[in-house]
Amino acid sequence: MHPRGVKGRQMTHAASSRIRQGADLSREADRPLPLVRTDEVARRDDQYAHHRGRARTLHRYVRRVNVFDIEWGTLADWVAAIASALGAGLSIFALRHALAANRTAEQTRLDAKNASEASENRERTRDEIDRNKERRALAGSVAAWWAADREETRRRYVVVVSNQSPTSAVFHDVDVQVTSRGGASHTIHMNILPPGKFFVQQGLDNGRPQWTRIPLPVRVDDVLDPFTVAGDRSVVQLEYTDGLGVRWRWAPGSGLCEVAPSTSLPVIPA
Repeated sequence: MHPRGVKGRQMTHAASSRIRQGADLSREADRPLPLVRTDEVARRDDQYAHHRGRARTLHRYVRRVNVFDIEWGTLADWVAAIASALGAGLSIFALRHALAANRTAEQTRLDAKNASEASENRERTRDEIDRNKERRALAGSVAAWWAADREETRRRYVVVVSNQSPTSAVFHDVDVQVTSRGGASHTIHMNILPPGKFFVQQGLDNGRPQWTRIPLPVRVDDVLDPFTVAGDRSVVQLEYTDGLGVRWRWAPGSGLCEVAPSTSLPVIPA
């Protein structure tokens, strides 16, 4: 071989080696130098990786519930869903209507009950008032007054006690307080006052009033004119007990009232 050709190949090989060495040096220069990872850098890297992982998870969740990813179903599914919603609405409406009807019925029942109780109370009160009126009318059957006969020479002065009860009731412990001429006061007592009229005569004994002890019935032929305007003789008070044990008192100024009111019936003011 010609020496010149050998020399040329050697030169070409050397040039190629230099080129490769230069390329290797360039790659070494471009390679980043290794860094030392401290604890602070490691903690920050871990936090960054954690937040990035949460962001990726959230991103996946958002993408998972994306409206365009929902399967809307078929027409039959929609019809069934609408029918279910309408059924639920009708059920709620029917329930509210039933509850309102129940409240109305309950209120009607309470109103009817209250009206019935009020009517019973009115009837009871009316009955009690009627009974009290009857009791008062019966108690008002007893009366007393001064009277005298028509004799001119030996005129009799008497106190008449009358029981004109329409039911033939009998009264007990009758006390009639009277005043006579001169202001003398006297109390006539009768254990029993049966129906009818009775009189107690007043006489004079040595100028002093003298009363008979036993009341006598007024006969048909007894003519006793009542005193209507006499001021010297009057009936001050009248007390007696009816068949129910109620004590009554009558006086000219206060009228008829109960002395010992009955506990079973209300008292009507005089």
